[in-house]
Amino acid sequence: MRNNYYLESFIKAIIKKGGKEMKKRVLILVIAILTISLLSFGISCKAAVETTEGDATKETGAETTTSEEAQKVKMLVSVPTQASEWWVIYANMVRSTVDAINAEGKYQIELDLIHSDEATNQLDDVGDKMIDKPDIVLLAPIDMDVSVNTVKACTDAGVPVVTMVRLSNSPDVKASIVWDEPKFGSIQAEQINAAFPDGGNLVYLWGPREASYAIDHVEKGLIPTLEEYPEIKLLQMYEDKQDTQDVGLMLVEDALVTYDNIDCIAGTSDDLVLGAIQAAKAAGRFEEITFIGSGTLPQSMCAMQSGDLSFTIMKSQAQGAEYAVNLTLKVFSGEAYEKTNYLDPLPITKDTYETFKDATFGGTIADPAIFDFSDCS
Repeated sequence: MRNNYYLESFIKAIIKKGGKEMKKRVLILVIAILTISLLSFGISCKAAVETTEGDATKETGAETTTSEEAQKVKMLVSVPTQASEWWVIYANMVRSTVDAINAEGKYQIELDLIHSDEATNQLDDVGDKMIDKPDIVLLAPIDMDVSVNTVKACTDAGVPVVTMVRLSNSPDVKASIVWDEPKFGSIQAEQINAAFPDGGNLVYLWGPREASYAIDHVEKGLIPTLEEYPEIKLLQMYEDKQDTQDVGLMLVEDALVTYDNIDCIAGTSDDLVLGAIQAAKAAGRFEEITFIGSGTLPQSMCAMQSGDLSFTIMKSQAQGAEYAVNLTLKVFSGEAYEKTNYLDPLPITKDTYETFKDATFGGTIADPAIFDFSDCS
């Protein structure tokens, strides 16, 4: 506004001195100046708009590129019952693995994780989820045979299936990753013999009886190896569809009434054996029995420290979950993969439990931690 005032004063002065002809020339000059000013203003506005639009396009483009780089995956994960502490920990390790993968940016996994108590429940639960159209299913079968129908429900919906921890009898499973279960049974039998080199009486807890991993553990590992040590007498093999502490407690309450000469109680899971320890303590017979587990839970590590449990075999939920999720991503993305994959058992003894490291206890797969015994009550 102040510049316009000076221009107006200058023009009035010229007109006053120059007369009519000068007025005409000044008018032409003013029109020219105004025209040039308006054109300049228009060019400036256009440049500003183009610059702003260019910046916005660049930002949107960057966001789109990031979104395109992260391959989106809708992953349905089905695991057995929450009544088992082992499966609760495993489910947490799956979530932790997915979070770590999403943070890397290559994949963006939308995780839907469900627990089922029975094989038929798993069939129904997974079948119901097909309406959500997941891209791929990661399944821990509860039963080898029933899981055939579970896998079929997925493949009929066009959804590929990868199995973990346990095998399925379905030929349609794309890939699987399991622990070498016969090795678990064989190592456990070797430990029982080492604890009783002069012979002993064994009660064994087998559960879940229908699960492929437990079948392989017992039939392909434990029993063939025990046959090499005839001095170890198997008093009874107790079987159940579950492998929880409540089941272990119930089975061993019966065993303690039936047998008065039990030297060792072992089982396919630490949950079963921890329940057995409760039953033996309640019956006043804990001191006369050695307890040997398999699976390794936080409660198992505390039982190792207290002397209640003498031996267990680690199935690292952190290791298993990481391998399983990454195998599933390979199948999903079309990368090369092995159809059947095995993980080795990791024995934990009285001499090694304090220094044993695993990512389930803390840290990472690359830099695992020892168990924090301060959490033991």
